[in-house]
Amino acid sequence: VSLIAQETAGVASATDGSTNKVALEDLLKLPGFTNHAGMVLVKLSDSQWIGAYEVRQAEYQEVAGSNPSAFPGASHPVESVSWTEAMAFCARLTEAEKTEKMLPEGFAYTLPTQAQWEGFAASAELKDAVTSANGTRSGTASVGSLGATGPGVYDIRGNVWEWCLDPQDKPFRVARGAAWNSWIDINLRRELRW
Repeated sequence: VSLIAQETAGVASATDGSTNKVALEDLLKLPGFTNHAGMVLVKLSDSQWIGAYEVRQAEYQEVAGSNPSAFPGASHPVESVSWTEAMAFCARLTEAEKTEKMLPEGFAYTLPTQAQWEGFAASAELKDAVTSANGTRSGTASVGSLGATGPGVYDIRGNVWEWCLDPQDKPFRVARGAAWNSWIDINLRRELRW
């Protein structure tokens, strides 16, 4: 699961490790920071932030109160999450950040649309994707274990499939980006929708 925080999206505590809350106005000026749940967010614009990493199991556990993952590890991405569960996680995270008064008015956490995902993945190189293309893997890897895209986003390709927000009006959901066990060329292409 990857998240974006945008107008309808969210932000939280400074990356300098300080424990004191910073005024939202000051947070919005930073190039990135860590929210209340421990997620590192990278600024894309004044109205849009993206999680630098896929949602880690520890973060998911903190917000959702459970961890459905088949490959346990606090720093590994949460997996085995349905689209509905991913949307519920976004709603819970939004409410938690509002309670902490660390979410600007009109912002919310959500899944990226397919168009947003394509933009985030445009500079993501396959060499920086956790896949089985160059050797069989036995599970997921810690988030951020390979290189980042230009904006500082890790694992937008590989590690785990990424749920997209759209379409919501169809009987199916779309995942993008391949996973740790992807090795066939077509499954590794940016344009593939699953």
